[in-house]
Amino acid sequence: MAEEKVWTRLLLDKVKVELEPICSDYGVRDVCEDVLESIAEVFPTWFEGKKGKTIVAAVLYISLLIAKGVKRGILKTVLDRTDASKPAVNDAVSKFVKVNWKLGIVYMNPKLYTVLRNRLKIPSHVIPYTMSEIIKMKLRMVYPGLFEFLENLCQKNTGKDCISLLLEDPAKLRDLILTRYNIPLIAKRIAEKLIEPIVEELDINIPVSRLADLFVNNPNELRKILSSNLQRTSQ
Repeated sequence: MAEEKVWTRLLLDKVKVELEPICSDYGVRDVCEDVLESIAEVFPTWFEGKKGKTIVAAVLYISLLIAKGVKRGILKTVLDRTDASKPAVNDAVSKFVKVNWKLGIVYMNPKLYTVLRNRLKIPSHVIPYTMSEIIKMKLRMVYPGLFEFLENLCQKNTGKDCISLLLEDPAKLRDLILTRYNIPLIAKRIAEKLIEPIVEELDINIPVSRLADLFVNNPNELRKILSSNLQRTSQ
């Protein structure tokens, strides 16, 4: 174990020497260092079998996504500067980030996100890659009024956010909405807006309208479907 730590430290020091001038040129020197150290802390085995230029490129790419936002051409810039291969870098960063180019969002590995936020202030376009956070972000962007309403309703009555309720206890969320409106059709329309991004992210092969029907009429069955698909994607 001690020898592995010494090897990792030597590798990090070598990578830092290569990273510093490049990251400084792009104005993200401190971010690069924080990303590198955070990866080493949470996923030390990630470095094994990777070429130095792949590690440098991956760290630089993640750092630019954090600091500069989601912009087309960032990866090409990184590859041109580091002479790393695109497949190798894509494979290297796939463990840590997923980019939604349409929404301009960076989904980050939750473990890396937790460690990294203790080192730097993470901007709002970077969120932990959890289903709850993804749905919240999409609802906040597409249906801001509905999102705020549901958050207030759920937090006030249960102390939980509405997306957690939808995934864990849809019956309770349904009852809250029906208590507020007392019209099943309204509950179904709200459910459709909540469920649509889940179907999209989990690639569920069931129509949104059908799942919304279950939300109103058989929420326990909906919970089973969502739970099984969450487990499938996490494997």
